[in-house]
Amino acid sequence: MSYIPKSKIIIKTAEPDALSDSFFTKLENAVNTVQEFAVIAPKINNFYNNKKIKNYGNLSISKFFYNKIFYKIKKETKLSENINHVFFVSGSIMLINKELIFNKNIKFDENIFMFFEEDDFFHQCFKLNLKIFLVDNIEAIHLDGSVLDNTLNYECFKKWHWEWSKYYFLDKHYNKILISFLALKNLIKFYIKIFFYYFLDKKKLIIFESRIDGIISFYLKKSKKSI
Repeated sequence: MSYIPKSKIIIKTAEPDALSDSFFTKLENAVNTVQEFAVIAPKINNFYNNKKIKNYGNLSISKFFYNKIFYKIKKETKLSENINHVFFVSGSIMLINKELIFNKNIKFDENIFMFFEEDDFFHQCFKLNLKIFLVDNIEAIHLDGSVLDNTLNYECFKKWHWEWSKYYFLDKHYNKILISFLALKNLIKFYIKIFFYYFLDKKKLIIFESRIDGIISFYLKKSKKSI
């Protein structure tokens, strides 16, 4: 994470060397154009779908309409050509208005680990009508995966935390009854896959057992899994 000293803003990035020479000039122009924002982010290589950005602010269809109905979110369209109002961006690099975020008491939830941290953060923002912008003419490179560990143990660790964090996030921001039905549906699906993989693929069997354990552990309020 990179900080700008004595500033109202902060740049969160995992790969500062992947920024172009013109990055900060274009970023400054974007800040001056939108003026009021919670988060501004550049385009990440091969991460975004333009249709999804245009129609749903980079949310899934179900999340967009849920929040449109219950939180009255509305996508702004009268913006500069290269600037898109969205509700989710890649958390690998973004400019955060730390003064605004601090004043609104928005924080990264320490209960979430590895996955869905940004989803939770952005939901806090747009529920309070704080603006998130994606800038088309600023690009950055994100190299997926910061841990080079291909072991089965680590894969199970990731899948456990994916499921635990997913349902923690969804349960926090969406209707708990709907999310519990979603969890039940996925548990049934995973158990069916376990039945088949028991005979065909022991590695996938163990991975799906970890996913099931992650969901059940969330609902049983179990603590996070360690490697």
